[in-house]
Amino acid sequence: MRVAHQLARRLLPEHSCKFSRHDFTLAQLFACLVVREFFGLSFRRAEALLNDSPAWLADVGLAKAPDHNTLWRASDALLTSRRCGGTLRSRTPGRQKKEMMLRVLVHNISLLCDEVEG
Repeated sequence: MRVAHQLARRLLPEHSCKFSRHDFTLAQLFACLVVREFFGLSFRRAEALLNDSPAWLADVGLAKAPDHNTLWRASDALLTSRRCGGTLRSRTPGRQKKEMMLRVLVHNISLLCDEVEG
């Protein structure tokens, strides 16, 4: 989760919109979504896991876990943004292509972790 957060801090703006509530940064939400995808959880189960893992939250500067709705909205916002370089405009149906992109990101992050540890 920490590596995902550090990577996202370098690549993403702090917030998706200047009018958003700014409870969480995009990097924090991305790190939470990586945990969700890594464990293959629903948004509600990811929320529960994060609530039960205060040390993980503290690692990325969170005092509380984002709720399942926030995670869902963040997933939608992050994976349809221009930052994805148009790769989401493939023939894959909407939700499937978003999940596929997140899986690719999780895989790449796990490879980075292996390199750092090795």
